[in-house]
Amino acid sequence: MDQVTHPLEQEALRIFSIVNWNHWKKLWDETSVFEFRHSLLHFGFKVKCDTQWQYDERIIFYLEIADGFNESFEFYRENPSLQKLARKAFEVLCQTFFKQEENGHDSNLFQRLEEQTVSGKLLWFFRSNKYGGLHNFWRAPKSDHHAQTAKEFALELCEFILENKQEVIRKNQHAVIDLLAGLGKLDILRNKKYDLVDDACLAKLEAMSIGYDCHYGVGSYKAKTVEEAAAFGCIAAQVLLIRRNRTIELTRLKKIADLKRQEVEVRRAREDLERVTEAESRQAKKE
Repeated sequence: MDQVTHPLEQEALRIFSIVNWNHWKKLWDETSVFEFRHSLLHFGFKVKCDTQWQYDERIIFYLEIADGFNESFEFYRENPSLQKLARKAFEVLCQTFFKQEENGHDSNLFQRLEEQTVSGKLLWFFRSNKYGGLHNFWRAPKSDHHAQTAKEFALELCEFILENKQEVIRKNQHAVIDLLAGLGKLDILRNKKYDLVDDACLAKLEAMSIGYDCHYGVGSYKAKTVEEAAAFGCIAAQVLLIRRNRTIELTRLKKIADLKRQEVEVRRAREDLERVTEAESRQAKKE
């Protein structure tokens, strides 16, 4: 029997691996075949990034492709393969970038997000819709574990922004309010460690409170004050009142501490004066 050449043998010099992210992007741009692009998305996060810029660009690229994966866009109806690509990009994000390791996310992950373009794009991806939910998740069923993974990441992103001391990150706090509301996690702002430095944050909480649906008896009406909304269970109003009262109480306690410090200083000055007077009196008697 004649020896048959293995079909891959002649491909030895033709088969190659994707070198880096720029190479991946070139292959993406060169093909319009759905299956090829779907496969490229599958391997995209396994490709090497030679620079921080490439790493950031890859995150942004996937977020933009994944945006609207649950929507019913007209162009999705015209070509259903496009929605499959969006869904695939989202799934890869959940399996790689959004995925939380056993001991939590890599401690360096959120530090890398200090680049404004990346943190800004993430907040854009997790933006709210007109119904008060999250644009990309309001249609997702509770059984969608990928959506759950993304929401867990989003909550960790909120906590990172709230705790961060760098101005470039802290200025995103107002966007975090909407994200927490969409996640149903506004109540974490009760924690005093989350310092809302931006007046826009407090204004947003107040805007969420005024007009809140208050159900009383068999009827309902819109709250006209923050206090009214808080009484009927509005988390935004309750958080705002806690923060206002905390500020008032801290101011009061500071005044008390200042008065006590002044009293101590006056007492010490009086005691010093008495010691000096007594010493001078003893010296005068000796003379």
